[in-house]
Amino acid sequence: MAAAILWRAHRRWAEWLLLSALGGWVLQTLLKGVVGRERPDWAESAYHPTTASFPSGHATTGIDSWVVLGIILLCAGLGRFAQVVGVVAIAIGVLLGPSRLVIGVHWPTDVLAGWLLGAAVACAAGAVVLWRARRVS
Repeated sequence: MAAAILWRAHRRWAEWLLLSALGGWVLQTLLKGVVGRERPDWAESAYHPTTASFPSGHATTGIDSWVVLGIILLCAGLGRFAQVVGVVAIAIGVLLGPSRLVIGVHWPTDVLAGWLLGAAVACAAGAVVLWRARRVS
């Protein structure tokens, strides 16, 4: 939805957000299937996901979607309110990882890998958008 709102006036920002979010989802889904790591067995947890543990999809999405959205809102010149929302989006994105540890559904290395994967995807998506922009102009 955020990308759709940005698309008209800030197409490059929207492309970055879409490419980053989609790329992160595809890669973390593929990695979960390849690695197949079991989740921690924490009986007190009310949440028992059925997918593999590595990497944390929430940690990945926190960086490749929420942090990217926050950076866009801070840098796109959309006004003071957008900047405040951008800071909140970055905080949510970063805190998604530790939240998975607190509820007992991931190992610390799952979260670390998710953060690193999300950051790598966000950087790669940004590079692709910049490369395309230079090639077109």
